[in-house]
Amino acid sequence: MSLSNKLSPMASYYVRRLIQSHKDLLHTMTDSDASDLTLLEPEEILHRLVTNPSERLQRVNNLEILARAYQSLTTDRRHPEQLKQVERQILLLLGFSDAAISGSNQKPEVATAPPLETVIRKALTIAKSVEILEALLKSGELYLGPRIAKDYFIGSCPESLQLKGFEFKEDHQLKVSRGMTDTLEGQEAEDFKTWIKLYMSRCSSIIHGFDALVNQDHLAYCSIPREKIEYSD
Repeated sequence: MSLSNKLSPMASYYVRRLIQSHKDLLHTMTDSDASDLTLLEPEEILHRLVTNPSERLQRVNNLEILARAYQSLTTDRRHPEQLKQVERQILLLLGFSDAAISGSNQKPEVATAPPLETVIRKALTIAKSVEILEALLKSGELYLGPRIAKDYFIGSCPESLQLKGFEFKEDHQLKVSRGMTDTLEGQEAEDFKTWIKLYMSRCSSIIHGFDALVNQDHLAYCSIPREKIEYSD
């Protein structure tokens, strides 16, 4: 991905549209200095917020990727929860507080999930593992594009699993040559977790906060806490 200090016209339009759609709540729930940010262009907001040029460049490019996802999700309208997550990531990148963002999304309070160590371990069947892998790849393709996502997805798969039924066709599609009711246990289950964590780490090197944009139930099912995912700067 080429880096740029400026957003594309499309990305700038959608970011501005998002800010304007929430500006009343952002004004009332953010401190007075920060509320003035709603009047600025996205690059101007980041220029005031971030002094380090390298970090500012990273934020601009993350914003570009998120804006593309926001455009796709607002057009599609079939994934409202993902849309809320993308909106939250955009506003956080621009320095708005969690309180303002939560208020602008008008999210009802939800019960927090139990700690992962208290969740009963569930059988990781081949069918469930394929469901999780396909969902993670789809999220990667949405935010990073198909080429990058598939490269990271294939490159993250441990060789041990590729020798045991998880293969890739010439068109880079996943091919699983095992019974769907078979179960991953022991080292195979650990290798499967390694695949997920490495893939998400690589995706996060381009879009910070990628771990928050995927299905959290899938991470919990595999007992993978988000803090166990390593991120590249």
